[in-house]
Amino acid sequence: MKAIVHTHAPYAVALSTLQRSNNNKVFPTTNPVANLGNFIPVFQPVGLISTPEKGMALARTLQGQNGVLLRGHGTVVVGTTLEQAVLRAIYLEFEARTQIRSRSAGEPIPYTSSESDLFKRTVAVEHAWHYYVDKFRQSVKNETLSHK
Repeated sequence: MKAIVHTHAPYAVALSTLQRSNNNKVFPTTNPVANLGNFIPVFQPVGLISTPEKGMALARTLQGQNGVLLRGHGTVVVGTTLEQAVLRAIYLEFEARTQIRSRSAGEPIPYTSSESDLFKRTVAVEHAWHYYVDKFRQSVKNETLSHK
């Protein structure tokens, strides 16, 4: 991996605090987050990653997946490019928001490993990257216009 993104995305923080009985793993329920792997592990220790030992422990928590939830703190995602890592961070927040909403109505149906395998090796990011860049530019333009 060549790129790492750390976020404090609010739904991901909320999802990271929920009790789970499956070895501290969140299983994907949407196509986008299946790109992160067969599951999203949860790094249990709280506090900053301030030593090489904590950094190595976090890296081991990835367990070959492309993202991890930091309990009560946020996310860390990896990618082969910065664009891919940023998109994965966006997708993880989308998944967290979806799961929070789904859990209020019942138990979400997670993807099986073979189902998430269909998406986790996807490296096509160009279309999605341009979509989010255009969306960001439009929001900046609207913000600028509203302050005139």
